[in-house]
Amino acid sequence: MINHGNICDFSFYVRAFDTKEHYRNYGQPATELSLQQAMREFEKRCVENPISVNTVLGVNFTTKRRDLEPAGVGAADLMQCVNGRLKLSEDYKLSEVLSRESLIAINTVEMLERERGRLQRVSDNATAKCARLISDNISGLDSPDKISAFMGEMAEEFGTERCKAVLANALHGQESAEGRSDLTDYLENSFSGEYDKRFNVFANTEQIFGLAEALREYDLSEIESKLVRAGLVNGDDKHGIRDKANAVAGEIERHNDLEDSGAVADDQLEL
Repeated sequence: MINHGNICDFSFYVRAFDTKEHYRNYGQPATELSLQQAMREFEKRCVENPISVNTVLGVNFTTKRRDLEPAGVGAADLMQCVNGRLKLSEDYKLSEVLSRESLIAINTVEMLERERGRLQRVSDNATAKCARLISDNISGLDSPDKISAFMGEMAEEFGTERCKAVLANALHGQESAEGRSDLTDYLENSFSGEYDKRFNVFANTEQIFGLAEALREYDLSEIESKLVRAGLVNGDDKHGIRDKANAVAGEIERHNDLEDSGAVADDQLEL
């Protein structure tokens, strides 16, 4: 839907970028939307997309005011969901056109500001639902096969990053968790660092570690599939595939550690 403003014609878009895949598009972009359509699509994707995916609502425009925009076209992000947290973007202020277009700089921005709290609750509700399902099902997961199948289903529904964040939250502050540094290291990059009771899981440390092991195995299987599809490993060489997947997973962790320490800018390393 094309809107006709005082300075430009514009429509809204919703896009998503996978931070684990060099910011490639995650799903198909939705374009030429009204603001109401864009907000509904953004809300839907905030719930469905993994935490590692950045979801963006923005605006495209065309203008005849070449004195304000020589190219005659432009775009700016207005709202982002990054690592499960919503924030408004002020990129529109960098555009002479959008900053002067009251339907964007005033009307749209005010509406998104009013809706931000509700949309944040939508995202948080997805994380809380993930934690609740783990709590409700943990007692019935009495074999490795059941645990693996369950965590595979959870990863498919909520994304591995959201699942990791819930498990890390459950382990936070437990001294018994220190004995499995391999798993706590695996989980920590998805954790905010502050315990949140809304995402509590009613399970003991041993059960949480069992879920984390299954989730890590799922993660490695996903990496293996990508390596095979890319032709980087021989699909018949099971040991070679696993060794390569472990190496890639280790490199991803090293990359995240460098970002966290400030040694490199976010997502500037190609893995």
